[in-house]
Amino acid sequence: MVSSSAPQDVPPPDRRSAVSALFQFHLDTGVRVALGLGSLGIVGFIILVEAQPEPGSFLAAAARDVAGGTGLGTFRLLLALTALGSAFVAARRAVLGTRGWERSLPAGPVEQRRAFLLALLPAQVLVALLWAALWVGGAVIGTPVRIASLAAVPWVVAAAGAAATPFARIWPRAVAWGALVLAAGGSWPGLAVATVLLAAVERWGGGLALGRGRGRRPGRREPPRFMVALLARRAVGWRGLVTPVIALLPVAFAGLVLRNNAVLSPTEAAVAVRGGGAAGMAWAVAGIAGRLAERRPPWVWSRSLPWAARTRIRHDVEFLGLCTVPALVGAFALRPAAAWPLAGAALYLASRGAGAVRRSTDSASGLGWRWPVEAGGVVLAAAASAWTGLVLAALVPLAFRGAERSEQRLRVSLLRERRYSAAGDPTT
Repeated sequence: MVSSSAPQDVPPPDRRSAVSALFQFHLDTGVRVALGLGSLGIVGFIILVEAQPEPGSFLAAAARDVAGGTGLGTFRLLLALTALGSAFVAARRAVLGTRGWERSLPAGPVEQRRAFLLALLPAQVLVALLWAALWVGGAVIGTPVRIASLAAVPWVVAAAGAAATPFARIWPRAVAWGALVLAAGGSWPGLAVATVLLAAVERWGGGLALGRGRGRRPGRREPPRFMVALLARRAVGWRGLVTPVIALLPVAFAGLVLRNNAVLSPTEAAVAVRGGGAAGMAWAVAGIAGRLAERRPPWVWSRSLPWAARTRIRHDVEFLGLCTVPALVGAFALRPAAAWPLAGAALYLASRGAGAVRRSTDSASGLGWRWPVEAGGVVLAAAASAWTGLVLAALVPLAFRGAERSEQRLRVSLLRERRYSAAGDPTT
């Protein structure tokens, strides 16, 4: 007997199974993001409540606003914005899962968009539970409750997810923002209009804007002196530039501490301002530097440009230093006399961040474990003493020199195993 070794025909993948696998993949992604945001959200809510002069009165006011408030109440608006922020965080992670094997599945643009939206829903579960708990708390303390306010939770979650979805068209996100505001109002007419708007987005929203590059004007050329900053900006992306604004949260917390604790001495107030400002600057540098390490690896063309290592480091230090300006300005707005040492800390963090971008690591953020440890030490030291700013300013040349040596040791053929698949490498 002669066995035939002819290749067998591989049947095409079943459409229903492919779509089910796509939905399951995005759901798992959303759950992982929700687990990370859950602890952060709980800690942030506890800090917000404990920072109030009377935490009990604050919670009671929040419960009354959520359960029986009319119009667009302050606390309902804050919860809606928190849900929107959680959806944007999940969208940043979920969009990485739409550029690989998922695009080869026999799933249409609508299925791709619905699966993407599914990844954004688990991240908002904590906000939905907090909304429901405040509504129940308002009913317990005797507030005349409004059923529409509790019924608005699914609409808020759906509208926030749609507002964070990268549609190929512009109008669906604008309509979703309007639906989010109407749903946060907690009234039956507003929910009715929000239902119509979300139905329009679902029916005519189209697919996702994935893998679509922006064209360039013919003949447009950037000056070479700004090319390093231009490459850094493109690697970070416009969404990544929101990180310095989000990093104002520690500064805002320091402002709440000063406002709600009038008995603080000048020394204690200065510690709060320096701690909040330093934490905000470290947050901004970590976010931008991590994105640079992930999305701007060394490649042959960039290494062939006529720039010395010192020039590359200087441009990155300027770029990262610019990202610390919002937190630095916020700290100066609180207490100018207490925030001046933060200027030295900003230069030091920017220099160390430029070196961390070039450090060979296989961590998820690209910066390794040494950066958060060092940044945490800088924050604590800057908060403890005003003289720390002068010490950190004196250490800037050493940090700059260390980043320069890291730049010189970079290899174009650097292998990052976490982002490398041997299955597609013909040399393996």
